[in-house]
Amino acid sequence: MRVEQLLQTLADGAYHGDADLAVALGVEAADLAAAIHELAARGLPLESDPGRGWRLAGVGSGGLELLDEAIIRSHLRPEILRLLSSIAVYPLIDSTNAELLRRASDLPDGFVCLAEQQSSGRGRRGRPWRSPFGRNL
Repeated sequence: MRVEQLLQTLADGAYHGDADLAVALGVEAADLAAAIHELAARGLPLESDPGRGWRLAGVGSGGLELLDEAIIRSHLRPEILRLLSSIAVYPLIDSTNAELLRRASDLPDGFVCLAEQQSSGRGRRGRPWRSPFGRNL
């Protein structure tokens, strides 16, 4: 998906010009504009500078560290890895808990569901909450 590719590119926190982004994503200017609009609609803080291009605002020089199954697995102890069957990482989902409940009969033991953003999460006592993109686990 082009939006996910755009996010991966902008996650470094640096500015990227329209032409460079269009080439990197293999899209036309109109498709790039639509992908940028989609990221903004997800609540990602985008900054535009006419001389430098686009970047994720407030990310800092280290960039935005996105959830990555391989990196997560590399930080887990062997005894935990033995219990883990698989990890599903979603960029955007209504609720990780709701996803697990929807798929409960089909999931193996040790399945983990993570998301960069939840649009309809539930907190304590069933209170609704939204998770901003890339800010919670």
